[in-house]
Amino acid sequence: MKSIVEEASSIAKAIENGWVRAGKPQEFTVRIFEEAEKNFLGFIKKPAKIGLFYKEPPIQQPGKGKDIRRQQVRPLQKSSPERVKPEQKPQQEKKQDQVIRQQQQASSSPAQEPKQPKWTPDLIEGSKEWVNTMLKTINQNTPYTVETKHYYLTIRFASSVVHDKRKEQLLFKNWSHLLLQALRHKFKRGLRGYKIIITRAV
Repeated sequence: MKSIVEEASSIAKAIENGWVRAGKPQEFTVRIFEEAEKNFLGFIKKPAKIGLFYKEPPIQQPGKGKDIRRQQVRPLQKSSPERVKPEQKPQQEKKQDQVIRQQQQASSSPAQEPKQPKWTPDLIEGSKEWVNTMLKTINQNTPYTVETKHYYLTIRFASSVVHDKRKEQLLFKNWSHLLLQALRHKFKRGLRGYKIIITRAV
């Protein structure tokens, strides 16, 4: 179901504008979120706000545009005050508000992050195997821990791997890059957004 949120100086005007924006659908429903408010001089203080929900694209029929508007818009104006009452199904109104917000965010926001698990057990195990191989290459047996959080995998050594601190930092930086490339190659995955942090406990 598609929806449009419209604001105008009156509920009737907001419904009409929303109906036109939606392409004049034959079947639609209206939810009134706020009524218009005027100050003591008669000027609009707060515009009326409605949500228009429709299921199918508009079907234009020549000569019947005015009849559709008379048959569907006017009855909604009469029943609209009842829908504004907070006593009537507040949970449904909240759900419809959430649906509208989600649809607006989906249309304006970039693609969302993938919902698959970030660091899977096979990726973690592959990372440990690679680190163990590197430690054997430099004749080290330094213990370490592995932690994951969202896209981040942190490998923390219990003690120094290289005595020179600067060289150790450079080594960890290179290892992080090489390990990520090795995981991509081994598991044939893009791993876009994944980060590996290799550090030493203070």
